[in-house]
Amino acid sequence: STSALSGNANWTEYDNTDGTGHPRGYDIAYGKNASGNGIFVCSRDSGTRELQVSGEDVSVTHDWSVINLSPSADQYIVRWAASSSGAATGVWMCGGFINGKLYRSIDGAQTFSQISPSGIGADNITGLASDGAGKWAFGSDGKFFISTDDGATFTSSNPWSSGGTPGNHRGIVYTNNSWVVIYQRSNTIYARSCAASDITDWGTEFQPTITYNDGSPDGSGTPNKTKNPKNPTSNVSKANCEGVSGVICLAMTDDDGIFKFSVDGKVITNSSASHGVGGKWFLVDGTYEGVPGYVTANGFDDITTDGNGAWMTANVNGDAYLSTDNGVTWTQAVDAFDGGADDWNGIAASVTFPL
Repeated sequence: STSALSGNANWTEYDNTDGTGHPRGYDIAYGKNASGNGIFVCSRDSGTRELQVSGEDVSVTHDWSVINLSPSADQYIVRWAASSSGAATGVWMCGGFINGKLYRSIDGAQTFSQISPSGIGADNITGLASDGAGKWAFGSDGKFFISTDDGATFTSSNPWSSGGTPGNHRGIVYTNNSWVVIYQRSNTIYARSCAASDITDWGTEFQPTITYNDGSPDGSGTPNKTKNPKNPTSNVSKANCEGVSGVICLAMTDDDGIFKFSVDGKVITNSSASHGVGGKWFLVDGTYEGVPGYVTANGFDDITTDGNGAWMTANVNGDAYLSTDNGVTWTQAVDAFDGGADDWNGIAASVTFPL
C-alpha cells in the first residue's frame, strides 16, 4: 500500500505465492515491466522461486509470476533503474548469496541472466544502486564495483586501501551526484562517499551518530546520549537505506533507531532531527519518550520514501512507522498487523530511484 506513505495506515493482505509454502521475503522494489508500466519484484528465501513479479495492479493480482534463477541463489537485494538507452523496460538487477553471481533483466523482469563480475569474492551482495543513466554499483570484499553499460559488465577498484578497509558491505545509495557505501569494519558501521565524477577520490570514514538528551521527553537540551548503528550478526542482514536530494535515512536490520545524514560528494555530515542531530532513537530512555509504541523486539527490516518528504519502515512483528517531514518526527502507522504473526521484511513505494 503506497498510500500509507501519505498517512493512510489501512493495509490489506493476500498470499502472492501459488501452491503451498510461505517463503520468507528478503526485499521488494518498484520498477517497470515490458510495457513500461509499474510493477513490483519481490525476492524470496527459496531455491526454486527466488523472485516473484507482480502484475500492474497489486491490489487485485494475487498470484505473482515466479522467476527461477539458474544457478539458484537466494537474492537479498533487488532494484530497478532507467537505462541509458531510454528503453521503457529499464534494467532490473538483483544480488544476494554471492558465489560470483548477480542477475539482470532488460525485458521488464520477464527473464534474468547471470552476471559474473571479474574479481568478485565471497561477500554477500546486500546493496545495489544506479544513477539512472546507465551506471550501477555495489560493494564486495573491500572492492567497489561499477558498471557503465547498464549492468552488463562491471569493473572493480580498491579505493579504500588505506584509512579503513571494509569488512562486509551492507548497502549503497546514489543521491546528489554521489555514491555512498555503508559497511562494517571491526563490528562498527561506517559510511563513505565520493562524487560521481571521481570514484577514485573518497572521503574519510563517517560513523552515523544520533545524540539526544535523556532528561526531556522530546530529547531537547544538551545531548548526553550517543547512539551508533547496530552491526548485524548475519551476513544476510543489510543497511536499509535510501536517499533523497542528498539526505539519507538508514535503518540497520533489527536496530532501534533511524540514522539520518547528508552527503555532498565525498563529504558526509549529520543532519538535524527534531532535537539533537543524526536521526531519531526510537526506544524510551529515562524521561526521553522515543517513538510511542516502539519496543526493541520490533526492530527495522526495511525503509522506503516517496521522495516528497514521506518515509516509511517495515518492522518485525508486523509494525510500520511513518514520517511525513523527511525523517524528523515519526509515528507508529501499523501496530502488529495480522496480530503480529509475520515480520514485515520489505517495503517499497511506487517511485523510481535515484531521487
